[in-house]
Amino acid sequence: MTDEPDQIRLLLIEDSEDDAVLVVNRLRRSGLRIDYERVETADGMRDALRHRPPDIVISDNGMPTFDAEAALHLLRSTGQDIPFIVVSGQIGEESATALMRAGAHDFVLKDKLARLAPAVQRELRDAWDRQERRRTEAALRTSEERFRLVEVQAAEQRRELERQLHQAERLDSLGQLAGGVAHDFNNILGVISGYTGFVLDELGPEHPCRPDLENIEDAARRAAALTRQLLIFSRLQPSQPEVVDLNEVVGQIERLLRRTIGEDIEFGIDVEPGLDCVTIDPSRLEQIIMNLVVNARAAMPEGGRLDIRTASADRVPATAVGAPPSSERFVCLTVADTGCGMDPEVQRRAFEPFFTTRGTGQGSGLGLATVYGAVHEAAGAITVDSAPGAGTRITVYLPAAARPVTAAPPDGTTGTTARGHGERILVVEDDDDIRAISRRLLTRGGYTVADAATRDEALRLVQDDDLAFDLLLSDVIMPGMPVLEFVETVQRARPSIRIVFMSGYTADSDRRLPEGVPIVNKPFSKETLLHQIRTTLNSGSR
Repeated sequence: MTDEPDQIRLLLIEDSEDDAVLVVNRLRRSGLRIDYERVETADGMRDALRHRPPDIVISDNGMPTFDAEAALHLLRSTGQDIPFIVVSGQIGEESATALMRAGAHDFVLKDKLARLAPAVQRELRDAWDRQERRRTEAALRTSEERFRLVEVQAAEQRRELERQLHQAERLDSLGQLAGGVAHDFNNILGVISGYTGFVLDELGPEHPCRPDLENIEDAARRAAALTRQLLIFSRLQPSQPEVVDLNEVVGQIERLLRRTIGEDIEFGIDVEPGLDCVTIDPSRLEQIIMNLVVNARAAMPEGGRLDIRTASADRVPATAVGAPPSSERFVCLTVADTGCGMDPEVQRRAFEPFFTTRGTGQGSGLGLATVYGAVHEAAGAITVDSAPGAGTRITVYLPAAARPVTAAPPDGTTGTTARGHGERILVVEDDDDIRAISRRLLTRGGYTVADAATRDEALRLVQDDDLAFDLLLSDVIMPGMPVLEFVETVQRARPSIRIVFMSGYTADSDRRLPEGVPIVNKPFSKETLLHQIRTTLNSGSR
């Protein structure tokens, strides 16, 4: 690596002098010697790049006439290899993804400037490494080329490992951003699903509005699945594997798949009867199917044929991507299309995060990467068979699992929605609509319900000797008292009370949940909520 300069030349694109000083002071307090120039127009940036080339560019994204996207485009047009970091008060998930795909090296929120100095140091080291690489490549063209070839190859491998590490760091940044909005977004979806369900309960099966409401309900479920997909992909939400029947899952989402692919695509499903089960998170299995189908649909813009097949297999081909499963029997899911196909280079990068062959704004590049992550987590493997103009066939191999013995429901019912017997439930939720929906569902389900908008209010109700609650249903992420302290206080006041959590996003390192307490994921259905409440009351879980 080249020697680091004594002083770092910083070009700061910022229309606020106060914010500029804040950024520079933060870097200087980290031990960096900064010589900076502030500009706020394209002409100012163009002049600085031409006459006073910087070591690094930091750009605000909130300026009214010259944002980070325009600054990045201007920098790339000069051909200069200069790191570009976005610093913004707020930035949307799509904007952040688009900027990184366009060439931004990182983004840092202004309320988390502690990340800025390490990001600057990292990107400067990368830039200096690239300069060294260019000098090395020039030297290789001299008489010493043969003797230095091995050394260069080793450096290439090291830089590739560093690139992969930096990619992981960027994914972590995107994941933190996703986690910040997941909770509120799932609450909104819960409101849509909840009130849609109430209206559907009042309409007869032949009502003309029923198909429209069912489409709204399906759309809300798909949006919830996409949110969960991003959280799982970002390692912010753990998967919950269970033994599932692949044929059943395909059958359950067939109607949704048919609407997704459109009428210009011939669609066929061929499932092998008596297929073994697999062990995987059902949501992740649905994501695998949906992402493969969406990818196949995108490869056939002018129509074609798409087939889904399930089958059993005794081995995994040697060409499979991923570690070969250790099972002796496998369940296969194949999605085949007659679309444009993939050349070898596209196949090589097909499962790479953020890689996409679609135009800007037409794909996130996370679809097949998420498929690979889900299959790898389930100890499976994938094969890709494709060629330009010859369509694509992707097969997922998952270890077979024995079909579980069906047990009778704990309340003695035979598959109908579990109902209450007048038990008293306290709902603790700061979102007014979710609180109202939960209360309404539970009341209709046969329970006596009270609610509280804050944990302090909930504690007053729990400690009231005239009230005897059987179960507490509480959101995980709420302002005020930490969730663990809240649960411990409730249990000291009422040792016999049962507890169930509900949340759209629980992976927060600052919040520790007590072990053994079940969680209902938002947005939840009436059946899911009532079943969990009944199961918890019957089992005595606390």
